[in-house]
Amino acid sequence: MRAHPLCSVLTLAFASITGSARADDLTLLERFNDSRVSLTSAIGTGSFVSSEFSDDPYFSQSLALEPRFLLAEQLFFGARFDMECELTEPNSPSTRRCSPSDLSLSFSALNLLRDPWLNGQVRGGLSLYLPTSLESRFNNTVVNLRASTGYSARFFDERLQVSLGVGLQKYLPTQITRGPDAGNADFPLILSRQSAISDGAAGSGGRLNDNWALSSSFFVGWQFFDQLSATISFGVYNYFRFTVPEDFSDPALSRTGRVDLTSGSLEVSYRLFDNLAFDFGVVSTQPAMTADNSSLRFPFYDFISPANNYTRWYLTAHLSY
Repeated sequence: MRAHPLCSVLTLAFASITGSARADDLTLLERFNDSRVSLTSAIGTGSFVSSEFSDDPYFSQSLALEPRFLLAEQLFFGARFDMECELTEPNSPSTRRCSPSDLSLSFSALNLLRDPWLNGQVRGGLSLYLPTSLESRFNNTVVNLRASTGYSARFFDERLQVSLGVGLQKYLPTQITRGPDAGNADFPLILSRQSAISDGAAGSGGRLNDNWALSSSFFVGWQFFDQLSATISFGVYNYFRFTVPEDFSDPALSRTGRVDLTSGSLEVSYRLFDNLAFDFGVVSTQPAMTADNSSLRFPFYDFISPANNYTRWYLTAHLSY
C-alpha cells in the first residue's frame, strides 16, 4: 500500500520536534515516552456539495496507534497502525466501512549531523510496511521498504521550525498488475470514491502496480506559547509504476505509468495537559494536476472537485505516554 501522504509529512514533523532524555537515565517504561494513541474525526468537502455531480457525504473516525521506543541517544524504534471507519454510507467499489492501514515498523535517527551555520540537524530513517491494508491485498503486496532523510532548523528563540524531507520507497508485490487473485476479491477504499473511477481497476488509480515512489516534503511550525502551535505541511509524491512486457495479452494496457499526488495541511494544535493534546485542521490529498492536465491543483484545498472528498476537515485528540 502507498503510505498515506499525510502520515508521512506529520510523522516527519513529529519526529523532528520531539526531543529525548539521555537513554542511560531512563527506565524500560520511560523509553516508551512520546508513544501516542490518536482519535480523529474527519468530514469531507463532498458533505457540503448538493448537485447531480456530487458523491455521498463523507464522515469518518479513525484510530492510530504509534508506539515509540528509545534505543539509544536520538535513535528510536517506532510503529504505526491506523483503522479508519466511514460513518456515512460508503460510496466505493467495496461495501466495507472500515479500512486498515499497513503496519509500519521504523528506525529513526534524529541527529545524524549538525550544521555549523544554523545549528540545524540532519535525520534519517528506515521503514518496513507490512501488507495489512485492503489496498496492499488488492495489489498482492509482499512488503514495502522506505528510506528517508531530512533537515530541520529552529529560529527566533526556537519558536519557528523549518523542516525539509525526502524519501524513497520500493514496492515488492508478487505481480506487476493490480487486481484480486484467487481467494482475494476485496477492493480498497483509499481515494476510490465512485466519481474517481475511470479505468478497470479500483483504488488509488491505474492497473499497474507501483514500483518506486519518491516523496518530497516541507514543514513550517510556529510555537505561540507552550500549549499552542500552528503548522503548515506540504508534500509531493511521485509514483513510478512497473513496465508491462511487450507480449502482454492486454493490448489496451499502457506499457508504463506514473502518478503524482500532492498533500497540503494547515493545523492548529493545543496541548491541554502534558499527555493530552488536540489538533484542528484541514488536509487535502489529490492528484497534482487537473483532469485535463492543463494546470496544477491548489495543494491545500480542492476547489475543482469538492465532491470527491479529497479535502477533509479534521479534529484529533492525542493521548501520549
